Amino acid sequence: MNKNIARFVEVVRYKNGRNRIRHNSNNENNIYALLKEFGYRSCTLDNRRCYFLKKENELVSVSFLKIKDRFHDFLKNQEYLHLPDDIHHFDIMEWYYGKNPIKETRLFKYLMTDINSQEAHKLRLITDAYYKHNNKIEILKNQLIEWGFIKIKDAGSNICKHAPLYHKNIEANKYLVFTHFVTDIKYADGFDCWLANFNRKTDIGKKPPVYLKHLKLSFDLEDDFHLIQKYVN
Repeated sequence: MNKNIARFVEVVRYKNGRNRIRHNSNNENNIYALLKEFGYRSCTLDNRRCYFLKKENELVSVSFLKIKDRFHDFLKNQEYLHLPDDIHHFDIMEWYYGKNPIKETRLFKYLMTDINSQEAHKLRLITDAYYKHNNKIEILKNQLIEWGFIKIKDAGSNICKHAPLYHKNIEANKYLVFTHFVTDIKYADGFDCWLANFNRKTDIGKKPPVYLKHLKLSFDLEDDFHLIQKYVN
């Protein structure tokens, strides 16, 4: 990584001994190249402009201002090399504050990269709350089926009436139950987790349980798995 300050600024020296710091399009390109070496990238995702930091297989969503701040810190912390003897550090900072060398449109184009489907998925998870919500719902639904839960409609048990109900027998007449609530309101749905006893398996979804205890309302698979681990392993 070439950190020579001459790559990012041009020094104009006048006959009267005064100096002026400025930059041209080549200096701008070198600034963008430095930020790219730091790992910053841009892409278009679902018609949205996205910036992110790529570290090996990890993607971190960042803003345009965050990227600008990284170059600001590069200058402020004097990470650059080979500052001429007749130029002071405050001259460099004065140039940066006065000239604002990083332009968003140019930066976006310079950092533009193609992303694969896995990277697009990761970016959606960290930039789109609705996508993340739906992804969590689908993962839990699929996991319940994989664990052997049976899906029916709660027609009369009144745990969550008319909602999808997933049940798994854990001992005798005792069941672990998940109800998928508010499925008719987009992005407001979720799962509640219960322990329930029914007189007969055929009563599930048709009659109220003889015993009902909630394990976790608004169950989150990552945070709350420990509550059901002994029942599904």
